[in-house]
Amino acid sequence: RTTEEGSGLEELRLSEERHRLALEGSHTALWDWDLVAGTLFLSAAWKAQLGYQDHELDNAFETWSSALHDEDRPRVLAQVEAFVADVEAHDWSTTFRLRHKDGTWRWIQARATTLRDDQGQATRMLGTHVDRTAEREAEEALEAEQGKLRALFDGIEEVIYVADPETHELLFVNEAVRALMGDVLGRPCFEALQGRDSPCPFCTNERIFAEGRRGEAYVWEFRNEVNGRWYRCSDKAIRWTDGRWVRMELATDITETRQALERAEAEELKVRTFLDNT
Repeated sequence: RTTEEGSGLEELRLSEERHRLALEGSHTALWDWDLVAGTLFLSAAWKAQLGYQDHELDNAFETWSSALHDEDRPRVLAQVEAFVADVEAHDWSTTFRLRHKDGTWRWIQARATTLRDDQGQATRMLGTHVDRTAEREAEEALEAEQGKLRALFDGIEEVIYVADPETHELLFVNEAVRALMGDVLGRPCFEALQGRDSPCPFCTNERIFAEGRRGEAYVWEFRNEVNGRWYRCSDKAIRWTDGRWVRMELATDITETRQALERAEAEELKVRTFLDNT
């Protein structure tokens, strides 16, 4: 029995070693933490991710923990401690910043699985690091761009909103929309702005997204059934900050102008009627 157990352990060790070599061959940033022995293996790809040669960093827990950003370290270390202590936990994932050799910070997504003994005590963690810095920077650039748009459009008194032409989701509304309709961001435009259960029959998507028409403004007038006001609308297909085509509408309230025009037309009709009867 002892021989069989030894053979099984050796087979497991060889299988794990093959798995680790395969990961290293794929240039995956791999780490292997033996919680019983207190040792940590960091692959050459793990170190290269931070700008180091394999021999420049020790295979030690402190190598990782000392590289953590000061703002992330307490949170991440607490997560690791809680994960190790949770006898039911097997998979772990989190994101944090690690200091690169050049002094910059890399956003890292860490994933790991754990091995536990019969009592549920963690004996080993095997994990990977994926550099998400480019994605994070793209997200931050997108947020900054959207912030500029919000600041620009919020300073305009006219109603401005941006909607996805496929889902009709409101991607952006300016302060004028929020003042009229409340917090409607994320809702379908036909529901939030027009009080309808389905897309509006007068939706201009087919016009502004038609072949050869993208980028051209379509101007039209209509009366909003929710607040009873008349608007002159300018709809246009534009590229949104994430690259997709969306519909932007700028709507000017022309209710007073419309009412004045109707009064003038009514007075003119009275005059014509009077003259026709004399």
